[in-house]
Amino acid sequence: MRAFWLVVLCVCTLQAQAAVMETITQTTTGWCSPAVGKADNVTVICQGVDPKALARLNELLDKKDLELAAKIREAEEWAQKYREVEQRLATQGQDEPLAQLAQALLKEGKLDEAGVILDRVLATGEKGVEHTAAHHFNRAEVFALQFQLHKALPHYEKAYRYRSHNVEYAFKYAWALQQQRSYATAQTVYQEVLTTYRQLAQANP
Repeated sequence: MRAFWLVVLCVCTLQAQAAVMETITQTTTGWCSPAVGKADNVTVICQGVDPKALARLNELLDKKDLELAAKIREAEEWAQKYREVEQRLATQGQDEPLAQLAQALLKEGKLDEAGVILDRVLATGEKGVEHTAAHHFNRAEVFALQFQLHKALPHYEKAYRYRSHNVEYAFKYAWALQQQRSYATAQTVYQEVLTTYRQLAQANP
C-alpha cells in the first residue's frame, strides 16, 4: 500500500512539474507575449502599443478561433502594422490636422473612428499624387488592423496605382491579393517588386 501511494505521489509531482514547464514555455521573443488571467483567459501584451489600442487588439483576437501560437503571430503582425501606421500619421499630422486626429484615435483603439477620419481626408480631394497614395495606404492599413482585408484591398490597390515604384505599397498590395487568393495578380505584382529591389540593389549595393 505504501508503494502505491509513493507512485501516486510521484505521478502527481511529475504532473505538477509538467504544468510548470508548460507555463514557462509559453513565452515569446518578439514584441508580443501571452498573459494568462483568471479562468485561463489569455490576453496578449505587446510592447510599444498603447493600452487602449492593445485592449482593442485583444477584443478582435477573441473573435477569432486561434491557437495560442497563431494568436501570438497575429498579434506580432498587428503590432508592427500599428507602429507603422502610427508613425506615418504622426509625420503627416505635422501638416494635416485630420491626420493628427486619426493618430489620436488610433492610439485610443478607436479604429472605426480613425478610419472615418481618413475617409474624410480622402474625400477632401486630390492634394498631390504622393499625399493621395499615402492616405489610401493608411486607410488600407487601418482596415487591416481591424482584420477586414477585403475592405483594405481596394485602398492598397489605389496606393499602388498612384505610386507603383513604392516597394512598400506594392508589397502590401501583393500580400493582400495573396491573402484574398488572387494569386495570378499577386504573382505579377511580386515580380514587379523584385524587379524594383534589383534595380535599387544595383544603384546602391
